[in-house]
Amino acid sequence: MSSDVFKRFTNDDGKFKETLTIDVQGLLSLYEAAHLRVHGEEILEEALTFTVTHLESMGPKLGNSLKAQVSEALSQPIHTNLPRLVECYFGAVGLHFEPQQSRARIMTGKILSILNIVDDTFDAYATFDELVLFTNAIERSCDISAMESVSHNLRPIYQVLIEFLNELEDELKKEGKSDRIYYAKVEMKKWIKSYFKEAEWLNACYFPKCEEYMENAITSIAVKLIATISLICLEELIISKETLEWVTSDSSILRASSILSRLKDDIMGHHFEQQRTHIPSFFECYMKEHGVSKQEAYVEVQKIMENAWKDINTELVCPSQVPMFALEQAINPTRLTLSFQVNDFMNTKGGFKDSLLVAG
Repeated sequence: MSSDVFKRFTNDDGKFKETLTIDVQGLLSLYEAAHLRVHGEEILEEALTFTVTHLESMGPKLGNSLKAQVSEALSQPIHTNLPRLVECYFGAVGLHFEPQQSRARIMTGKILSILNIVDDTFDAYATFDELVLFTNAIERSCDISAMESVSHNLRPIYQVLIEFLNELEDELKKEGKSDRIYYAKVEMKKWIKSYFKEAEWLNACYFPKCEEYMENAITSIAVKLIATISLICLEELIISKETLEWVTSDSSILRASSILSRLKDDIMGHHFEQQRTHIPSFFECYMKEHGVSKQEAYVEVQKIMENAWKDINTELVCPSQVPMFALEQAINPTRLTLSFQVNDFMNTKGGFKDSLLVAG
């Protein structure tokens, strides 16, 4: 198909019509199409310049959902982005590369996909009232029977969550270990509750203190949720009740691992997140609370991360009732985060894909 088809969007002087800026979705479509240009297609070069200029200027005036969509598109066009499902696959393989851990690999890949969906929903697409109903349904029963109380817009997401838990339980039941699903549900509820806390802060325009932010953030980063699902899915290993209780506790290594992932995420993504309506990152919290510059906050973050690694190393070298394979589940999500320098092992801004290309 010739790029001349885009001439219908131009005036007699060859310039793109200003009326195109009225339709934001149409402008986004033109922007994405421009990324398929080849050498010599000047009209698509002009289309790219035109759409970028107008999308950037209209960003602050848009509603949260549309603003997030525009910001993400400008940061990473669809054509140049690695599909999220592929990213989830690589994340799952990174966590469970052993051939015998097929079940853990499959279920971890699925929860990584769900993390992305829920994160986007809470951050950009759902209203606060919808999130209230959604969170209440999860906390009350974490069961399909509560779906009627969820708003219609969020029922598909709620259903995905419940179907994942049901599938996980069915898989565990094959080995007579369906009781382990309890621990996954415990962490799922904690995780959703932490996301809702952030939604409450945003809705109230509340600026949390550093300690308050971190106490919630070490749950919202989902390291414990991923570690729990990873652990209960491991095959060919004897996992005691004490170990299962440990993974849902506030142990030093799980806390330190979560802090590392949370702060690495803030380092990589806080500038992008602040371009849309979003709660402050640890950087903003620290700068406001202590009256320091961004660079000074960064130095403090590095110190906190170094101390977190020391906490992890202490747990690894000291005698413990927790088996090493369980400790590995606590730190592997963070290892993956630090290796690929992205949030939740995926990044709509291209970091994961770029790291894979460099590694290859």
